[in-house]
Amino acid sequence: MATRTFSNSPYNLEGGGKVSARSTAYSDLDFTFLAKPGTGDLYVKTDAAAIKQSVYNLVMTNVSERPFQPHLGTNITAMLFENLDVATAMTIERHIRHTLGEYEPRIEVVDVLVTEDGANTLRAQLTYQIISSAEIVESIISMERIR
Repeated sequence: MATRTFSNSPYNLEGGGKVSARSTAYSDLDFTFLAKPGTGDLYVKTDAAAIKQSVYNLVMTNVSERPFQPHLGTNITAMLFENLDVATAMTIERHIRHTLGEYEPRIEVVDVLVTEDGANTLRAQLTYQIISSAEIVESIISMERIR
């Protein structure tokens, strides 16, 4: 875990005069809402897994789906029934980049690639960097037409 130095202190003899704290740890509830067998507590996702879950939720959210946040979302499900050509893929990529840039301040988007994976499936490959740890994460989100 990375640390940040806050100040020099002459009273801390073991640390060489530096006082440091852990960098921010991210946590979120696991959306499977399964309980731990022994305690009954919900499972928790931390750090990169919590951010990955947040990115997935943002990408899969439709515009106007969340109350009091009408602009949040990518509206990808509405585009699933469009013919996937270069213009549609670029529009989806632009929506994903905008949504993640606007609503997920913990990451910096490196790359978004949208392809057709079969006749009725859209595949978005996202590469992003977690700002606090400089870790590069790749997420693949598949969306399928079911009608």
